[in-house]
Amino acid sequence: MTVNFCYGRREGQLIHVGDLDSELERGLPCNCVCPDCGRALHAHLGGKKAWHFQHRAKDVNCNPQPMTLLHAFVRDEFAKMKQLVIPVKIVPVQFEEIGKTWNTTVQVPAETWNIAFAEAERRFEEVQPDVYYELDTQAKIALEVRYAHAVEEAKVEKLRRVVSMCAEFDVSDLPAAGIGSVDFERLLSDPARWKWLLNGRIAWETTRLKEELRWKNSSWRLKARPISIPNVLTKAAVKLKKAESRLPWARLQLAKLKAEKTDPTESMHWLGAQDKVDRVAVACAALGFAPTALSDFFNQSLEGKNVWAVGHHPYSWQVVLFMKFGIGYKQFSGHTAADWMLIAMPDRTEMENGSKSTNGFTRTAAALQIYFLNLEVQGMLDSDKTQPLENRTFKPRFSRTSELREFLAVTVQ
Repeated sequence: MTVNFCYGRREGQLIHVGDLDSELERGLPCNCVCPDCGRALHAHLGGKKAWHFQHRAKDVNCNPQPMTLLHAFVRDEFAKMKQLVIPVKIVPVQFEEIGKTWNTTVQVPAETWNIAFAEAERRFEEVQPDVYYELDTQAKIALEVRYAHAVEEAKVEKLRRVVSMCAEFDVSDLPAAGIGSVDFERLLSDPARWKWLLNGRIAWETTRLKEELRWKNSSWRLKARPISIPNVLTKAAVKLKKAESRLPWARLQLAKLKAEKTDPTESMHWLGAQDKVDRVAVACAALGFAPTALSDFFNQSLEGKNVWAVGHHPYSWQVVLFMKFGIGYKQFSGHTAADWMLIAMPDRTEMENGSKSTNGFTRTAAALQIYFLNLEVQGMLDSDKTQPLENRTFKPRFSRTSELREFLAVTVQ
């Protein structure tokens, strides 16, 4: 019995009959052989029947399986790629938190893989992914093609030991006639065909959701006493040097704002429109010292995990914050400072979503309360020390910038 099928092999590569030229590659000129037995194939490219391959010999006992060929074709197409874009995926997640089971989703951003090396069926000690990639970033990635059954969890765990990410591409619903290269390219952009088997973003987002639930259902409290000596991070020397080069511009802008009698709200929005380095230049110009000589008081890390509040290098926001609140006579708190910072430094608070703890703290307000409490015990701010730390409001210790500079000049850091 003569068997019809839709994939042949030419020059070592699988090719779909639909990708052939009906004028030039009809019959034996297709130059294809059977993917299973290696014998020559005829390409039937007529107008009455669906295009297909047949063995040239009538007595060949060979019966290539359509879905197996489809899997191999898709696998090999992936192995030939130099760049692969996986679309945005909405992934369902389930977890236990605060005594309940939560069913929700996380969004995994699109991934672009620039591929430096690819190999189909690369054999590792315990596992053999359909396609193995090494990216230009040195990352090791796996890709699985689903055509019958989903990848088992046992294989995923073995893949976890050899790659950092793994995605599955589903072709199980495609017809036995298979697909050609054009259809393959079209299907790549369909999010429904993709599934993440390994992606650290899912775990990260799930952890964030758990933290969010805990935050909204508990009262924020300090985890440690304020720090009397700044816990200093390595200074961002290149950025601070750039900020210093911007001092003439910053002084000119401050003079212009003063001459135009710009109100505080306009000034806040103007500051928010500047980039982080220019804001540092403005703050240092206003306070009267060079960015490259930035004090440790404006370069300190905070107690606790505030990674979704102010998770940026302290040089880029602490001196700007002190410019606003650390000089003069007005009282303030972490709450009032957070409201100002959301507008005046939006790129420093981009992870703030407004969620509040049961005692009214956003994450940004909590981070700033910690910073102000540190500055208080470090001698940079005053407060009513009879109040609980979380409820404390602050007032500047320095009424003029000259007093701040005198303090910094004699303070050993």
